[in-house]
Amino acid sequence: MYEVLVGTVPFNDSSPANIALQHISQKPPAPSTINSNLPRAVETVLLKVLEKNVKDRYQTGMKFIDALEEALLSSGTAQNASLPPLPV
Repeated sequence: MYEVLVGTVPFNDSSPANIALQHISQKPPAPSTINSNLPRAVETVLLKVLEKNVKDRYQTGMKFIDALEEALLSSGTAQNASLPPLPV
């Protein structure tokens, strides 16, 4: 989801082990620093779903979908979607 909304993966390295360690130990870069067109409400939802502590994430996939849909609709992004270019 991060890659779809931001246009790049949150962590990138030539070593899969390093990527796994980054996922475990580091917070992803703030999406808006990479895709300035991403609405704040969408960024908030995206960062919540990526929380390291499972208790801080959405507790069901449906709650995540509902929050993302609400964020997209409230920001008008759903009607005027301008997604970043696909990765090469």
